[in-house]
Amino acid sequence: MVSAKGISKLPPTDEEYSIEVERFKEISNQLGRPLKFNELTKCNLRDGRWYIKHSRNDKVQDFNSFIEFEIDMIPRYNISKEAVIERIMKIQSMSDIPLTHEDVIDNEVYGVGEHIIARHWGNFNNMKRDLGLEIVKENPKCANRTLDSVKNDVTKLCNYILEHEYRKLITISDWEKLDGIASYGICLRWFLKHGLTLREFINSIGFEFVKSGDGLNFFFDDKEQTRSKYELAFSKWLRSLGLSYNTHYYRDVRYRTFIPDYKGFMDCDYIIKYKNRIIYIEIAGVLRDYKEWYYQNKSLNSKSREKYRLTLMKKEEMLKNMQLEYYILFPCDINQDTFKQIFK
Repeated sequence: MVSAKGISKLPPTDEEYSIEVERFKEISNQLGRPLKFNELTKCNLRDGRWYIKHSRNDKVQDFNSFIEFEIDMIPRYNISKEAVIERIMKIQSMSDIPLTHEDVIDNEVYGVGEHIIARHWGNFNNMKRDLGLEIVKENPKCANRTLDSVKNDVTKLCNYILEHEYRKLITISDWEKLDGIASYGICLRWFLKHGLTLREFINSIGFEFVKSGDGLNFFFDDKEQTRSKYELAFSKWLRSLGLSYNTHYYRDVRYRTFIPDYKGFMDCDYIIKYKNRIIYIEIAGVLRDYKEWYYQNKSLNSKSREKYRLTLMKKEEMLKNMQLEYYILFPCDINQDTFKQIFK
C-alpha cells in the first residue's frame, strides 16, 4: 500500500479501503464535522476522488454522497430533504425557545444555508410549519400530542404502507400518503425530545427506515429489483396496468440489443410492450433537480452527475436516431399524471 499522497496502480482491497475510511471518520469526528475536500491532503489523507472511485457503496456518486453514506455524517451541500430535517431538529433539540434564522444558518456543526431552506420549503416559516416547529405560539397540532400518540401514528403509517404497498421499508415521503397523523417533522421532534430516535422505533416494530437519499432496494415476488423510490413507483404503476415483469416489460436491457451500430454496455432502464407499442424509459433519478440543466445542455459541477448527464444524452441521441418511442423521467415526472400521459 502506498502513502496517503502516493498513487497506487492497483485498486485497494476491502481492508485497505476500510482503513482509509476509518482515518477519515476519526479526523472528522475530532472536528465535529466532515472534512472538506480541500482539507484531505493537509491531513495526510487520500485525495477525495480516490474515496469516490473506490467506494463499495452504490449510493456514493460524489463527495457529498460519500460523506452522507460512507462517513455517516451530513454534508453541507446538495443535502437531501430528510438530512436537512434531521439537522434542523437536532438544533431545535438543543434549545427551549423557537428557532431563529441565525440558529440554523450560523450553527457551526449542523447549520444549513438559506438557499437550502428555500430550495426545500420556499422560506423559513414554511419549513417550521412543515416540521411542526413553533413560529409565534405553540403549534396546536403539537400541543395535544404525547409521545405515545406519536408512536401510534408512526405504527399506523407503517402498517398502512405494508397493507397497501406490500413493503416494510419506510421512507420520509411515506408521511405524505396518510392523512390524520403527525407529520414527519413532528414525529422526529417528539422522539428527539425524549432522547429517542425515530429510526430505532421503526426498526423495533419490525420495519426499516431507509437512510437519507433516494435509494430504495425492493424485491418483488417475481424477482424484479428496484434500486430507487422512483423505479419502485414506476414499476408499481406498470403492474397496476396488468403488465408483468419479463413478459410485458423488461429491465436493464443492453442498448446493443436494439441499436444495430452500438457495441457498448449501456443499459436501458425499461422496455415496455403496451398495446402494440414498444416504449423505452430512462429514469434520471441521479439528476434530481437538474432537469432544466439537462435540456439546456448545461454542465454540472459534480463530476459523477456530469458523467451521468453526458451518458444519458448519448442514450437519448441513439433512441431519437432510431425513431423509437422513448421518455426520460426525472423525479418531478414520477407521478400519476405523467404516467397517464404516457399510457393513455
